[in-house]
Amino acid sequence: MGFGIDNEEKLRITINQELVEKKNEIYEKFHPVFQRAADKFLRNHNLMRIAIFDKLPGGGDIRIHQHPHLVDESKYRTLTAWLPVTDITVEMGTLYVVQGSHTIFVHKIRTHNDYSAFEGVTTEVIEKYSTPLLLKAGQAVIFDDRLIHWSPPNKSSRIRTAFQLELIPQEAELAIYYRANKKELLYYAIDGKTYRESALTLKKPDNLELLATLKQPYINYNNRRFIAMMQGDNPDNSNRIRNYFHKLFNL
Repeated sequence: MGFGIDNEEKLRITINQELVEKKNEIYEKFHPVFQRAADKFLRNHNLMRIAIFDKLPGGGDIRIHQHPHLVDESKYRTLTAWLPVTDITVEMGTLYVVQGSHTIFVHKIRTHNDYSAFEGVTTEVIEKYSTPLLLKAGQAVIFDDRLIHWSPPNKSSRIRTAFQLELIPQEAELAIYYRANKKELLYYAIDGKTYRESALTLKKPDNLELLATLKQPYINYNNRRFIAMMQGDNPDNSNRIRNYFHKLFNL
């Protein structure tokens, strides 16, 4: 998803760093078995993309983020499944999740070229609200793509390998968003093949169909705002005003 750019010697991500032929080979090899599993546990979801993450000893940290929008989230939700191939420990740099964040940080469209929204939140605050996922080989976790998550460096002597599966509702139309500037987003249609074969990080693929230009100001969270939202503050302005007067008059 674009998070290994600064430490790609220690974090190998097939969807970003492999040739198209290798991406397609991985998808074709593993799609049948993973799609059968998805059909067993989920209702009417298509496996859109398969990534393999190798986090090498001594690095591979992934900063706090949410996954980008892939569909119209006023109607649908997209999911990610994370499947480590070995038993995972905290030392190996496991996946950390901010529980409940998928129902809180929902007021903005998440783009493919904007990964800095949580840069103002310090490690101490992130860790306070995070839970490590200590899965065994063969286990998996499925989460809403709005869920805030991250992972620290691999401090063990072993390579931490995991599959990441991206799932969308069968009836949903695939689309992606890129930030044009501090005030606007560009909304593009994209087909499944292009989506699987493109890196989709900071640079969008060529020749996509532009569907709309949308007004949405850039949002960067700091500790105060992050904590306030986790404690129940609603980003909607009218609710902030209401909450202020409720607190002021102890209502």
